Amino acid sequence: MPCKPDYGRRLIASRIVELAKYKLDNIWISTPSSKSVNGFTDFTWAGANVIDCASYWIKSTFGRGQGQSMIAYVGPLDIRYLILIVAAIETGYMLFPISPRLSSEDRICLLQDTDCHIFLYTGTTPIDNIEEKWCLSVVVVPEPS
Repeated sequence: MPCKPDYGRRLIASRIVELAKYKLDNIWISTPSSKSVNGFTDFTWAGANVIDCASYWIKSTFGRGQGQSMIAYVGPLDIRYLILIVAAIETGYMLFPISPRLSSEDRICLLQDTDCHIFLYTGTTPIDNIEEKWCLSVVVVPEPS
C-alpha cells in the first residue's frame, strides 16, 4: 500500500524548509523592483533561510506566542510580509498586517480591538508615537537585502 502524503497536516514553514533543501538555485519568489533591469528581484530557495532568521528574532525578542498572540505589522508591500507571516506562524503568533494608509487613531482602534501589544514597522513608515497611546512593544523591522 503506497504511503499517503501529509497534505493539510504540515505547517507552511516546514514545507518551505523542506523545499529549500532540494531547490537551492530555483526561484522561490520574484518581487517587483525598480532597482533591477527586468523590473523584478528574484529570491532563490537558498534565501528562504531568512524565515528561520526571522523566527529566531521573533522568539528572542518577544518569546514564543501562545497561538492567539498577535503581532501587528505596518510597512510597504514587499517580501517582509511573507517572511513575517511564516515566521509568526512558526513561533506561535498570528501576523496582523495593518495598512500604512490608516491614521494613527485607526491603528490604535484596531490594536485595542484585537488586544495586540506587539507592533512591527519599517523605518520608512510613520507611526506617530503610537506606543504612547496604547501599551505596545514597538520594533523596527530591518530592510530586506
